[in-house]
Amino acid sequence: MTKANGGEQRAGAGPISWGQLFFDDIILLLGLGILFPLGFYIVWGLLSIGGTPNFSPHAVALAATQAPAPAAMPAAGQRATQGDKPGEVALTVVAAQGDENGGLNFNGVDKGRLVVTVAAGSNVALTMVNKGAIPHSLQVIPYAQTPPVAAAGPPAFAGAQTPDPVAGTAPGQSATARFTAGKPGRYLLICGVPGHALAGMYGILEVSSSAAAKPGVAVK
Repeated sequence: MTKANGGEQRAGAGPISWGQLFFDDIILLLGLGILFPLGFYIVWGLLSIGGTPNFSPHAVALAATQAPAPAAMPAAGQRATQGDKPGEVALTVVAAQGDENGGLNFNGVDKGRLVVTVAAGSNVALTMVNKGAIPHSLQVIPYAQTPPVAAAGPPAFAGAQTPDPVAGTAPGQSATARFTAGKPGRYLLICGVPGHALAGMYGILEVSSSAAAKPGVAVK
């Protein structure tokens, strides 16, 4: 092989250009393939470090004081208050309080985890506040393992339902069921709008045989 005109020449062949020599050198190509990306990442890393904000302890503490406070969680339960009528026990439950069970809940819980307790013989004013985006209702029915599809027939006690429990109470509105809890036992407290109770929107009404039972609303 001899040199001619700045390149190499193989026996019996024309001159070889520098470009051809460059691309024929595998080790040189591999080296460049490593060095170029490495250099790029080094430069990119230096630029990123230079643009990183200063997270000093003082800055972190200041950001924490400026962060919005978390929303208050709903109370786990409540005690009964005096109703509008003498001797009346007033209690409130909230329909669709939060997103639990897709909004089909009472006081933020579903499937019987809300328990309302009253003493047998109590005159009860049970108010439902609808915080949801669709109508909900309240109806007291005899206890069953599986709730009904919708409100059907009279409630367990006369008056123990909000008006028109199948159509329900409009969003943002409230309605009150007034009744006398005449017989001790366990009852279902359902939303009577079709499909809601069956989907889990029901609680429990415990009518205690003890006159000393403290009325209230609790979440299991």
